[in-house]
Amino acid sequence: METILLAIILGFIASVIFWIFHELFFVTNTIVRDNLVGVFMGAFFAFLFVRFGEVLSKIYNRHAINETALVRFEHHFNNCIDRISYNVSIIDTFFEFFIRLYS
Repeated sequence: METILLAIILGFIASVIFWIFHELFFVTNTIVRDNLVGVFMGAFFAFLFVRFGEVLSKIYNRHAINETALVRFEHHFNNCIDRISYNVSIIDTFFEFFIRLYS
């Protein structure tokens, strides 16, 4: 039963493809050909614009993620610089203490 249904579906698809092929290349009526070319071009350009939009959205998302990571790194780096600058003044105090202690 499944084989028969598959054969019917494939036969229907083959007949539609054959009809489109016949209308495109062997019939002198250009209305069908123009309509089919118009439909194909519309679908093709819609596909291209969807893909172009996906590429642009991926680039934007990557930029947003990189900017977020850069801001996090900047905050961490500023914290490190603050700690180092605070420790420099403490180190001067320790040096003075040890110099007095061992002199």
